[in-house]
Amino acid sequence: MIKALFSSFNTKEMLMIKYQLWAIFLVTLTAFPSGLWAANNPDSSFDIRLSGFGTAGITRSDNDLQGFRRDLSRKGASKDKWEFGTDSLLGLQLDLRLTEHLSGAIQLVAKDRTNNSLSDSVEWAYVRFQASPGITLRAGRMGFDVFLLSEYRNLGFAYLWVRPPIEFYGALAFDYVDGIDMIHSTPLGTGTLRTKILAGVTKNHFESGATGSVTEIDITPVLSGNLSWENNHWRTQLGAAYLKIDSSLESNEQLASALQQVEFLWPEVNDITKTLETRGRHLRYISGGAAYENDTWVLQSELGYINTDLEQFTSLASAYFSTGYKIGSTTLFAVGAIAKNTTSQQQLSSAPPIPDLQLLQQQVQISYDLNRIKQHTLSLGVRWDVRHNMALKTQWDHTWVDKYGGGLFYQKTPYPSKQELNTLSINLDFIF
Repeated sequence: MIKALFSSFNTKEMLMIKYQLWAIFLVTLTAFPSGLWAANNPDSSFDIRLSGFGTAGITRSDNDLQGFRRDLSRKGASKDKWEFGTDSLLGLQLDLRLTEHLSGAIQLVAKDRTNNSLSDSVEWAYVRFQASPGITLRAGRMGFDVFLLSEYRNLGFAYLWVRPPIEFYGALAFDYVDGIDMIHSTPLGTGTLRTKILAGVTKNHFESGATGSVTEIDITPVLSGNLSWENNHWRTQLGAAYLKIDSSLESNEQLASALQQVEFLWPEVNDITKTLETRGRHLRYISGGAAYENDTWVLQSELGYINTDLEQFTSLASAYFSTGYKIGSTTLFAVGAIAKNTTSQQQLSSAPPIPDLQLLQQQVQISYDLNRIKQHTLSLGVRWDVRHNMALKTQWDHTWVDKYGGGLFYQKTPYPSKQELNTLSINLDFIF
């Protein structure tokens, strides 16, 4: 029976499971002998700590044509209905220090995903080796750290808003990387300079609003690096990443199969079919950001660009600027954000005047138009730090979506006219 169970996984899934099992094995099983040893040796460096974080949130939108969602791996909020799953989550984290140089962490996050498996809920499971005071090595499952908030997007208490701006973070829908990284830290001026490189694999599940089908996107490899500097008030970061897609979209394969059957009637079909292939295509991220905070002001901004050779998901530029003003335990904030494809809308060549062929052309064109992104948002909100470990936030977003530009939203069909969307969110973020 065990053999049959594991035979249901493909090679890549088995590799990911192996990474996680090794990390969990090294972190947890070694805790028992170390713990017994520490109990009899007060000078032991062994330490274990369990902590947690969460968000209880509700979201409501006023446009049922564009379902508001936090990122591409989520479902959309419905019109005139309070949604609990948009931002709500609960996380538990176990940190272990085994020796002076060896430690690890396991993080489980329960949230509303398109695919809610136990494997996807394990967002961290790594061991850390402190090779020297300035060099750290990690292996296992870690956050995909390419933007300022990449590694703690789930930790709502750590940032000002209800959620990171979706124009900038919504398209980065990969929660973790299974692999290895190296971090080098050194003092520089009044702060610390950190260099980080990472290599591994990742995956996530996405749901098509048009068909309701769920597709897994596998990325092999992921290669990334970033350079950051921070002190008591400033944090700056430059990041870059290279991703190679190692899977095909099921909906695209169905369209390609249908197109190949009518190639003798529609000569351009072969070229169109090639544009639907995702396996072997590349994504390249580049980003830069800065954050500043003092007793009165909280300022943050990031710029990003995703370059891709995919015809169906074209290159994307995005940016946001946020400002917050503190009044005691309350912070008022405003955010402006924008995301826009850098290429024009692709129009397929006309199909022969045969109803079935024209319907097929329409379906392929829809697959292109559903993924186009062109929108900007103005957000206003307030954060009240109720306690040292609890914050209540309210945020209103007004989003302008250009025609055929709602790719960040959950759409059942692309809309050829401009849309506007109001979204109200109330979140209670906490740590424990």
